[in-house]
Amino acid sequence: MVIAETMNTLGAVASTPAFARMLQECSPHDVRRSLLDCLAKFLQVIVILRRGSSGGEQFIQAEPAIQEMERRVTQWQSDEQQVHELTEQARLCLNAMGINTPPGGWDALAEL
Repeated sequence: MVIAETMNTLGAVASTPAFARMLQECSPHDVRRSLLDCLAKFLQVIVILRRGSSGGEQFIQAEPAIQEMERRVTQWQSDEQQVHELTEQARLCLNAMGINTPPGGWDALAEL
């Protein structure tokens, strides 16, 4: 469940229109807090996966990208350049988790 939630959340951030809508519907402070909570839970799952005997390698390999996303969200002051950087980092995280760019690009996710 945590993995699916993280993938969905990163998918929303990876889509420029979806992330813009998220920032209109909620305060940047609330979005920031929600992103940090989601990323922290995912990093806890990675710790558990590391202890396991097998499985979840793609998520373990994504850890550096997720940690970088967490760092960027922590430093985020909601200016437009940082929003773009978060979108790009979310895309890198998803790619690191083995999720390919969808047909039509990440921004096409806003239409779903």
